[in-house]
Amino acid sequence: MEPTKQAQYASWLQDLEDQRMSSLTQEEWCRLHNMKLTTFRYRQRAINRMVKKQQEQIQTPAVRFTEVPTPLSAPDTEESYQPQVVIELPHAKLTVNGSIPTGQLRILLEAILHAE
Repeated sequence: MEPTKQAQYASWLQDLEDQRMSSLTQEEWCRLHNMKLTTFRYRQRAINRMVKKQQEQIQTPAVRFTEVPTPLSAPDTEESYQPQVVIELPHAKLTVNGSIPTGQLRILLEAILHAE
């Protein structure tokens, strides 16, 4: 998946997690965040399709973690992005920035854990 799409899905996933962790309904959360409910639900379906597609591509649960060194400080540019965690699966590679929200990381890891 291209970096732009990964960033977009990560943002959408964070919105879904924020709504889920709030005491608000989807409609209330969307109104509070100036988002159409149809947009929220479209994003929810897109994330679900992506997770399902990744699960179908995974044939074995073997996961290999690779430590990736990162510079102490780096400019905030896409070109200088250095992942802090890389999860490699037989048919997918997930790179995670160290600033990923905990809830989002949990959802990604649960999806990997429950993949067939």
